[in-house]
Amino acid sequence: MPGASTALSSRTLRACARRKHVVRCFCTAADSRSVLFLARVWPEPSSSAAGVRSYALATAFAGWGWDVSYLSSARRNAHADSLAAEGCRVFCCPINREAELAAVLAEAQPHVCIFDRMESEETFSFRVHELAPTALRVLDMQDMVALRRGRQAVVEAGGSVAEALAHVPTAEYNILQRELAAIHRSDLTLVCSPVEMALLQGRYGVPADKLCLAPFFMRPGHQPSPVFAARRHFMSIGNWKHAPNMDAAAWACREIWPQIRDAGKIVDAWAHGLPVVTTPIGAEGMHLDGSAAEPQAAAHSAWGGLWASCDADGLAADAARLYTDPALWNACAAGGARVLLRLYDAGTRLGAVRAAVEGALAKLRERRAHDYYGSLLWQQSARATEFFARWLELKENRAAASQGDKIM
Repeated sequence: MPGASTALSSRTLRACARRKHVVRCFCTAADSRSVLFLARVWPEPSSSAAGVRSYALATAFAGWGWDVSYLSSARRNAHADSLAAEGCRVFCCPINREAELAAVLAEAQPHVCIFDRMESEETFSFRVHELAPTALRVLDMQDMVALRRGRQAVVEAGGSVAEALAHVPTAEYNILQRELAAIHRSDLTLVCSPVEMALLQGRYGVPADKLCLAPFFMRPGHQPSPVFAARRHFMSIGNWKHAPNMDAAAWACREIWPQIRDAGKIVDAWAHGLPVVTTPIGAEGMHLDGSAAEPQAAAHSAWGGLWASCDADGLAADAARLYTDPALWNACAAGGARVLLRLYDAGTRLGAVRAAVEGALAKLRERRAHDYYGSLLWQQSARATEFFARWLELKENRAAASQGDKIM
């Protein structure tokens, strides 16, 4: 039944493991379509931006009339129950288990498989490629991992915010190689930031038709802006499991907050009618057209806060200005509402995702026939991830069998 975990018998598992393909060819147009999300963790819409996006995508497909299934290698928890309550079928499937994944694919019969982050694509895509060859494979990047980790390394090495902002991963960077390989193996990739989109196309040569801009999906009806005189204190929002958030909080407490006493997540703040203070990295990819070129002049008129400062002194001064200037505070709050509507409206952004997915699905054979890099990466010499996973499965099965012999 929809919304329930599906129990799979050992007979079903063995049968699926023996079959090369477990997903039928495309249904006729009159048949309903199905999508399967594959992830290492369940989406957590209450604690992370990535969880918000994944949950929004799953529920959007359900709203479009698709059959939605969600597979995770993690144990079932309250977040899985929330998906089930929305009508999604949920499956728990350990990594490196071909028979179990084959059984899920046979049950879900997906037209589209969406991999939640690069690691999930590396874990599951080769199985999907073999067992469900007619399914459209979509990578949801969430973040460009190579860019984020490269900047993190710059900061950890003592570099400034400006130096981190200028950092661009080069070809020898292992994480970039993995990320680009995952993108090319996929039929379509959802990209969270227009800056990342431009980097992937301009610097790394990814074809434009393999990319779809898919940032946050904000529904109308966000909290009204509080009156300036009624607000008090400052707020920093972020999930402490995310390294950049931890770094930002430590920096704020260590260097910025003491200066404020002497005198961000951004979309969440705007949704509650609050202006923000951040760095150029924090505001990256969140500007209306042209507003990033002149940060001082456009800070409050076309954006939702102040973002031009790169050091603790500047951030502290920006925060103090917003906190004490009613006109600036109100202008920034209004700017945030405009950016929210223009860049992150759920109807517009989810509509673009739907069009990209359905367009790619309709011309999948033609797209793959001309996807030379993608085809190259499916050659055996370039599939180290698959063979490593197969080796792990064999090793673990042997260990389990040996343990069983000892018990008997």
